[in-house]
Amino acid sequence: MSVAALGPIVQRASQRGDAVASRILERAADELVLAAGSVAAKLEMRGDVFPFILAGGVFRVVPWLAEELSRRLLEVAPRCEVRPLQQEPAAGAVWLALSEARGGARVPTYK
Repeated sequence: MSVAALGPIVQRASQRGDAVASRILERAADELVLAAGSVAAKLEMRGDVFPFILAGGVFRVVPWLAEELSRRLLEVAPRCEVRPLQQEPAAGAVWLALSEARGGARVPTYK
């Protein structure tokens, strides 16, 4: 069984009142918000309007986590919009490659 497959099981256990399962979900939300908040702060975007994109299958199979992050991320960056990823991540890579081939890509540099 994969780790991702445990998500729905943990959510169901939490909904039934299992304190350990609830804590697992809370800690997952804590860590994800901490990471997202760190990125928003580093990029000096906390006051900006921008999307926080929830990417990954865990947000489909553990709806509580997506809902909780949507609520908590607004505390980190009040003007952000939290939404699920609508396309496969590879679509962005293809878009960048096509833009570069046409000479119009603006690929960010990372330091």
